[in-house]
Amino acid sequence: MDLFQFSHVVVKVIDPESALVSKAVKATQKNKQLIQDALASGVFINLANRIVANGGSLEDFL
Repeated sequence: MDLFQFSHVVVKVIDPESALVSKAVKATQKNKQLIQDALASGVFINLANRIVANGGSLEDFL
């Protein structure tokens, strides 16, 4: 969903699980504790599968 759309920039809103997947794949070490907490919470039931599907490794969060 587009939040704003300018001539050179598009701002989109994403769901929290998608934001966590992005953090897990792109900045693993920086977000290690955050992802560990999210995985342990049980709130994001597809998080582990989505991390792997997007090229991440769950071993990074052990």
